[in-house]
Amino acid sequence: MSGFFALRYWNTLLRVREHWLLLRLFLSKSPVAESLKRQRQELIDELEGARKEFLYEQATNKNPD
Repeated sequence: MSGFFALRYWNTLLRVREHWLLLRLFLSKSPVAESLKRQRQELIDELEGARKEFLYEQATNKNPD
Protein backbone atom coordinates (compact mmCIF):
# COMPACT_ATOMS: atom_id res chain seq x y z
CA MET A 1 0.00 0.00 0.00
CA SER A 2 2.77 2.42 0.85
CA GLY A 3 4.38 1.71 -2.54
CA PHE A 4 1.28 2.92 -4.37
CA PHE A 5 1.20 6.02 -2.20
CA ALA A 6 4.87 6.72 -2.89
CA LEU A 7 4.40 6.24 -6.65
CA ARG A 8 1.38 8.56 -6.71
CA TYR A 9 3.23 11.13 -4.61
CA TRP A 10 6.28 10.97 -6.90
CA ASN A 11 4.20 11.45 -10.07
CA THR A 12 2.37 14.39 -8.49
CA LEU A 13 5.67 15.90 -7.38
CA LEU A 14 7.07 15.66 -10.92
CA ARG A 15 3.99 17.38 -12.42
CA VAL A 16 4.15 20.18 -9.84
CA ARG A 17 7.86 20.65 -10.54
CA GLU A 18 7.21 20.88 -14.31
CA HIS A 19 4.47 23.46 -13.80
CA TRP A 20 6.66 25.44 -11.41
CA LEU A 21 9.52 25.54 -13.92
CA LEU A 22 7.16 26.65 -16.68
CA LEU A 23 5.66 29.35 -14.47
CA ARG A 24 9.12 30.62 -13.57
CA LEU A 25 10.04 30.76 -17.26
CA PHE A 26 6.97 32.82 -18.17
CA LEU A 27 7.25 35.17 -15.22
CA SER A 28 10.86 35.93 -15.99
CA LYS A 29 11.81 38.52 -18.56
CA SER A 30 14.12 36.21 -20.44
CA PRO A 31 14.34 36.47 -24.23
CA VAL A 32 13.13 32.87 -24.52
CA ALA A 33 10.00 33.60 -22.52
CA GLU A 34 9.31 36.78 -24.49
CA SER A 35 9.74 34.94 -27.78
CA LEU A 36 7.38 32.17 -26.68
CA LYS A 37 4.78 34.72 -25.56
CA ARG A 38 5.02 36.53 -28.90
CA GLN A 39 4.74 33.28 -30.89
CA ARG A 40 1.75 32.23 -28.78
CA GLN A 41 -0.03 35.51 -29.46
CA GLU A 42 0.71 35.25 -33.19
CA LEU A 43 -0.80 31.76 -33.26
CA ILE A 44 -3.88 32.93 -31.37
CA ASP A 45 -4.33 35.85 -33.77
CA GLU A 46 -3.92 33.60 -36.80
CA LEU A 47 -6.42 31.05 -35.48
CA GLU A 48 -8.91 33.79 -34.65
CA GLY A 49 -8.61 35.16 -38.19
CA ALA A 50 -9.12 31.70 -39.65
CA ARG A 51 -12.17 31.19 -37.42
CA LYS A 52 -13.72 34.47 -38.55
CA GLU A 53 -13.00 33.67 -42.21
CA PHE A 54 -14.56 30.22 -41.82
CA LEU A 55 -17.69 31.62 -40.19
CA TYR A 56 -17.99 34.27 -42.90
CA GLU A 57 -17.70 31.63 -45.64
CA GLN A 58 -20.29 29.47 -43.90
CA ALA A 59 -22.70 32.40 -43.64
CA THR A 60 -22.30 33.48 -47.28
CA ASN A 61 -22.37 30.01 -48.84
CA LYS A 62 -25.58 28.71 -47.34
CA ASN A 63 -27.59 26.78 -49.89
CA PRO A 64 -31.32 27.43 -49.65
CA ASP A 65 -33.37 24.22 -49.95
